[in-house]
Amino acid sequence: MPYCTDADLVDQLPEEKLREYAADNDDELADEALIASRIGRAITTAAEDTDLLLQGRYPVPLEPCPKGIRNINVSIAIYHLASRKGFRKDTSDQVIVDRYEAAIRVLTKIGEGKLDLPMGDEPTQPEVAVTVRTRERTFSDELLEKF
Repeated sequence: MPYCTDADLVDQLPEEKLREYAADNDDELADEALIASRIGRAITTAAEDTDLLLQGRYPVPLEPCPKGIRNINVSIAIYHLASRKGFRKDTSDQVIVDRYEAAIRVLTKIGEGKLDLPMGDEPTQPEVAVTVRTRERTFSDELLEKF
């Protein structure tokens, strides 16, 4: 289950820049289906990364999506999309890398129990049913009173 949308990515990065990251060259800028597919895949990968880091502590997918997870997933999705072309040092690409690394650190801390998600309830563990079986009583209360 994705935790962010393409509109959320556009809120963080101009649409032209997202399209540039999704396209391999200028000719592909016209292929809307390919660009949408690559953006969708980056969003799905971000959700998979999140679920992987949190599955030991929270039931995944997270429903409803807790506060903060959307923004974390936006940073991860943009990183995955931009990493297709590689990153150049000393450019604005460094901001994408820094945000990604910070997002992964936060998710790791949540997964380790050092931070909690604002989910309303405590993290849940899978319920375990316990059944106790005993044999039938040999001596009833009435029989014991006779002694």
